[in-house]
Amino acid sequence: HGTATNELITGDITIIRDFIDVRDVVSAYYLLLTKGEKGDTYNVCSGKGWSLKEIIDIISGMLGTKVTIRTDPSLFRPNDNKIIIGSNEKLKIKLKWRAKYTIEQSLNDMIQYWEEQI
Repeated sequence: HGTATNELITGDITIIRDFIDVRDVVSAYYLLLTKGEKGDTYNVCSGKGWSLKEIIDIISGMLGTKVTIRTDPSLFRPNDNKIIIGSNEKLKIKLKWRAKYTIEQSLNDMIQYWEEQI
Protein backbone atom coordinates (compact mmCIF):
# COMPACT_ATOMS: atom_id res chain seq x y z
CA HIS A 1 0.00 0.00 0.00
CA GLY A 2 1.25 3.49 -0.78
CA THR A 3 0.52 6.73 -2.54
CA ALA A 4 2.45 6.16 -5.75
CA THR A 5 1.02 7.27 -9.09
CA ASN A 6 1.08 4.65 -11.81
CA GLU A 7 0.13 4.77 -15.46
CA LEU A 8 -2.00 1.98 -16.84
CA ILE A 9 -2.32 1.59 -20.60
CA THR A 10 -5.62 -0.05 -21.45
CA GLY A 11 -8.09 -0.84 -24.15
CA ASP A 12 -11.74 0.09 -23.70
CA ILE A 13 -12.46 0.33 -19.97
CA THR A 14 -16.05 1.43 -20.44
CA ILE A 15 -17.18 -2.08 -21.34
CA ILE A 16 -19.28 -3.77 -18.68
CA ARG A 17 -18.82 -7.38 -17.68
CA ASP A 18 -20.37 -9.79 -15.21
CA PHE A 19 -17.61 -10.71 -12.76
CA ILE A 20 -18.01 -13.57 -10.30
CA ASP A 21 -15.70 -15.06 -7.69
CA VAL A 22 -14.30 -18.44 -8.71
CA ARG A 23 -15.31 -19.79 -5.28
CA ASP A 24 -18.94 -19.01 -6.13
CA VAL A 25 -18.47 -20.69 -9.52
CA VAL A 26 -17.20 -23.84 -7.79
CA SER A 27 -20.20 -23.93 -5.45
CA ALA A 28 -22.56 -23.47 -8.41
CA TYR A 29 -20.82 -26.24 -10.37
CA TYR A 30 -21.09 -28.56 -7.37
CA LEU A 31 -24.83 -27.93 -7.12
CA LEU A 32 -25.21 -28.43 -10.87
CA LEU A 33 -23.32 -31.71 -10.76
CA THR A 34 -25.25 -33.04 -7.76
CA LYS A 35 -28.72 -31.53 -8.25
CA GLY A 36 -28.91 -29.99 -11.73
CA GLU A 37 -31.32 -31.40 -14.29
CA LYS A 38 -29.59 -33.32 -17.06
CA GLY A 39 -29.83 -31.44 -20.35
CA ASP A 40 -30.93 -28.21 -18.67
CA THR A 41 -29.00 -24.97 -19.15
CA TYR A 42 -27.97 -22.68 -16.28
CA ASN A 43 -26.01 -19.43 -16.28
CA VAL A 44 -23.28 -19.26 -13.65
CA CYS A 45 -22.79 -15.53 -13.17
CA SER A 46 -23.20 -12.76 -10.63
CA GLY A 47 -26.05 -11.06 -12.47
CA LYS A 48 -24.34 -7.69 -11.90
CA GLY A 49 -22.31 -5.60 -14.31
CA TRP A 50 -19.11 -3.72 -13.58
CA SER A 51 -17.16 -1.56 -15.98
CA LEU A 52 -13.46 -2.30 -16.21
CA LYS A 53 -12.88 1.28 -15.00
CA GLU A 54 -14.87 0.53 -11.84
CA ILE A 55 -12.75 -2.57 -11.22
CA ILE A 56 -9.53 -0.55 -11.69
CA ASP A 57 -10.86 2.14 -9.32
CA ILE A 58 -11.77 -0.41 -6.63
CA ILE A 59 -8.37 -2.11 -6.81
CA SER A 60 -6.42 1.15 -6.83
CA GLY A 61 -8.49 2.39 -3.87
CA MET A 62 -7.75 -0.79 -1.92
CA LEU A 63 -4.06 -0.43 -2.69
CA GLY A 64 -4.01 3.27 -1.89
CA THR A 65 -2.49 3.88 -5.31
CA LYS A 66 -3.42 6.59 -7.78
CA VAL A 67 -3.72 5.22 -11.30
CA THR A 68 -3.56 7.36 -14.39
CA ILE A 69 -5.35 5.54 -17.17
CA ARG A 70 -4.25 6.03 -20.75
CA THR A 71 -6.44 4.29 -23.27
CA ASP A 72 -4.82 2.99 -26.42
CA PRO A 73 -7.35 2.70 -29.25
CA SER A 74 -5.19 -0.01 -30.89
CA LEU A 75 -6.09 -2.24 -27.92
CA PHE A 76 -9.85 -1.86 -28.49
CA ARG A 77 -11.68 -4.87 -29.89
CA PRO A 78 -13.71 -3.65 -32.87
CA ASN A 79 -16.64 -6.03 -32.38
CA ASP A 80 -16.63 -6.20 -28.59
CA ASN A 81 -20.03 -6.26 -26.88
CA LYS A 82 -20.35 -3.15 -24.72
CA ILE A 83 -22.35 -4.88 -22.00
CA ILE A 84 -22.43 -8.55 -21.01
CA ILE A 85 -24.44 -9.37 -17.90
CA GLY A 86 -25.91 -12.79 -17.26
CA SER A 87 -29.04 -13.90 -15.46
CA ASN A 88 -28.61 -16.43 -12.67
CA GLU A 89 -32.30 -16.54 -11.74
CA LYS A 90 -32.78 -20.13 -12.84
CA LEU A 91 -29.78 -21.25 -10.77
CA LYS A 92 -31.11 -19.35 -7.76
CA ILE A 93 -34.67 -20.58 -8.09
CA LYS A 94 -34.13 -24.22 -9.08
CA LEU A 95 -31.00 -24.99 -7.04
CA LYS A 96 -31.22 -22.34 -4.29
CA TRP A 97 -27.71 -21.12 -5.19
CA ARG A 98 -26.52 -17.75 -3.94
CA ALA A 99 -23.21 -15.98 -4.51
CA LYS A 100 -21.36 -15.56 -1.21
CA TYR A 101 -18.65 -13.13 -2.31
CA THR A 102 -19.07 -9.48 -3.28
CA ILE A 103 -16.79 -7.96 -5.90
CA GLU A 104 -15.04 -6.06 -3.11
CA GLN A 105 -14.41 -9.25 -1.12
CA SER A 106 -13.10 -11.03 -4.19
CA LEU A 107 -10.73 -8.23 -5.14
CA ASN A 108 -9.55 -7.78 -1.55
CA ASP A 109 -8.83 -11.52 -1.25
CA MET A 110 -6.96 -11.40 -4.57
CA ILE A 111 -4.83 -8.49 -3.35
CA GLN A 112 -4.10 -10.24 -0.04
CA TYR A 113 -3.06 -13.40 -1.88
CA TRP A 114 -0.60 -11.55 -4.12
CA GLU A 115 0.77 -9.49 -1.23
CA GLU A 116 1.58 -12.75 0.57
CA GLN A 117 3.26 -14.12 -2.58
CA ILE A 118 5.47 -11.05 -2.90
